[in-house]
Amino acid sequence: MNPRLVRQFIYPWHEALRGRRTFDNLRELEATQWWPAERLREWQQVKLRALFRHAVGHCPYYGEVFAEAGVDPHGREPLSALPALPLLDKDTIRRRRQELTWARRPVGFTKPPPVDPRGTRCCSTSTAAARATTRPPACARTAGSVST
Repeated sequence: MNPRLVRQFIYPWHEALRGRRTFDNLRELEATQWWPAERLREWQQVKLRALFRHAVGHCPYYGEVFAEAGVDPHGREPLSALPALPLLDKDTIRRRRQELTWARRPVGFTKPPPVDPRGTRCCSTSTAAARATTRPPACARTAGSVST
């Protein structure tokens, strides 16, 4: 297939169908890369504030963490609030997985790749179930690490 056709039409169309803002984000990043430091810092504050509000609004864990740290997700200086927040470690993720999961995730957000019966991750999600029962995943066949 023609790479230009894919890059300019098929891939943007696919991303739009999936509900992703990939190309909007790309345009935003291309525009902001030349901003002066002060303007860029203000933009970072706005984006981080939105991320804080989203985390607190969708994940009970973060609501609790922000309250314990005394961080206001609507505060004027979210960058200065970062050091007050604890780091997320594997043990916390294992213990509090349900509280960290966004239960009403919108359509279009990606899911983790499936795991075949041998415990290896498949590269493609579309035919993973059929492949897992009949032959090794494509990534294993390509690498030549699994033989049938």
